[in-house]
Amino acid sequence: LTEVVRGFNDGPRIAIELEPGILSSVGSLDDMRQLAIQIDRRPDLNTRVGFNCDVAHWTIAGIQPDNVVDPNVLSRIYHAHLSDTGKGHICDLIPGTVMSESMIRKWICFIQTAVKANGGNFGASLELEYSAQGEDVARAVSFLESIGVDFLG
Repeated sequence: LTEVVRGFNDGPRIAIELEPGILSSVGSLDDMRQLAIQIDRRPDLNTRVGFNCDVAHWTIAGIQPDNVVDPNVLSRIYHAHLSDTGKGHICDLIPGTVMSESMIRKWICFIQTAVKANGGNFGASLELEYSAQGEDVARAVSFLESIGVDFLG
């Protein structure tokens, strides 16, 4: 990571994505906590390296929005992927397909909290990795707008 950030003066921040499971080096909330501690010890990394909140991945890993209370992790969430998932991670699903509306709302509130913790310097995307159907995108946007997500604001 040092080599990557060294090439940029005020360049991009790096958001590491949790991949659920034992084969990943960052596969759990505890792994993120431990990595955040290591990043804090590195002046060359501590303002440049953080995490991506991939809602589907975090859900598969058993992480719920209410579990992420460590300010060192929360303040390092630089990006988010909003999608839904079933028991396995074959593809990202349209939000609201499996998760309840109230759980989607909890994740949205959590993402908004992370945005505030980062002073608004944040990126997010609606992830529909598997779907090539335009109507799936329209359904996803329609669902999210129906629960109050403002894509233009």
